[in-house]
Amino acid sequence: STWVSDSAVYCGLPAGVDLNQSVTITSALQHSSATLLFSFDRASVIALTRFNAPTTGHVNISLIGSGFGQFDSSPFSGVGLSTCESSVWVSDSSIYCSVATGISGVYSVSADQCGSHLTDVRKDSSISVYVVSQDSSTTGLFTYDAPVLSALSASFGKATGGSLILNQTSAGSGLVTVFGAGFGTFGNVLGSRLGYTSCSSSIWTSDTSLFCQSAPGVSLNLTATVSVGVQLGSKTNAWSYAAPVVSSVTMTNGPTLGKVDVTVLGSNFGIAKYSQHSMIGRTSCENHQWISDSTLVCRLRPGVSNNHTITLTSAKQFGFKNHAWSYDRPVASSVAS
Repeated sequence: STWVSDSAVYCGLPAGVDLNQSVTITSALQHSSATLLFSFDRASVIALTRFNAPTTGHVNISLIGSGFGQFDSSPFSGVGLSTCESSVWVSDSSIYCSVATGISGVYSVSADQCGSHLTDVRKDSSISVYVVSQDSSTTGLFTYDAPVLSALSASFGKATGGSLILNQTSAGSGLVTVFGAGFGTFGNVLGSRLGYTSCSSSIWTSDTSLFCQSAPGVSLNLTATVSVGVQLGSKTNAWSYAAPVVSSVTMTNGPTLGKVDVTVLGSNFGIAKYSQHSMIGRTSCENHQWISDSTLVCRLRPGVSNNHTITLTSAKQFGFKNHAWSYDRPVASSVAS
């Protein structure tokens, strides 16, 4: 310290951290102090040596910045809502963090004079730095890896929901196992869907698998999607609903003038009206009335001939029954001379 005047003293600032420090002046045997007069610059993180990590953690990263202090103050750190497995102060510009398990999303990295950690589960999260009672933040520096889908235990499902194995035999429980990586190491904010329809329930089992109770639906070659936190993973052409099956009709012949209703029976027509379409031979029905997953009514158009195929289309799939319909034979009732 250097005396300047009765009203000023020059002080060479020592290394330190924190804010709202008191200032003390000693003259002879007297001293005086004032509180909340001085704060050291806030710590900040400007870069990481690695910007992503698997949800299983166990990855080492260094936080690069400034204001972490000129001495080791027993730092702590964490990723997401979890404390890092270990934290080591390196210098005023570097803190070492061993990333813990966490879920996908952009997190804020925070460091303080007692350490560094990554917090929050917002897509626009910032990297925040805390030095004792100071804090600052920088946005969008770290994410956990997005989920990846590799396979499904079943590829087909019933229109009414539930899974089918490849030979179309019912799989019983209707649970589909989705395999992959990055699903998290605990029950996270997780969801799954097959095509555009969310699974009736999604049950986390491990970082590499989950159960999906398939919901009712139609169509084929649908994309399976898993959401973990704020990120998505998907696999294309992963799921198809079983094609409609036409088993019988309530009448097998009718007048050539049409205008009669034929009830088509079968399965996998869908549990709602999905633009189902039916044909007698090569002629579309005059109108179609969906009744249930197993029943559809076709209003017959005029036609001739016999042994027509009845075809039912639902979404991008179709089912048919050969030799299912015949128009009535012509009948000669009299001969005019």
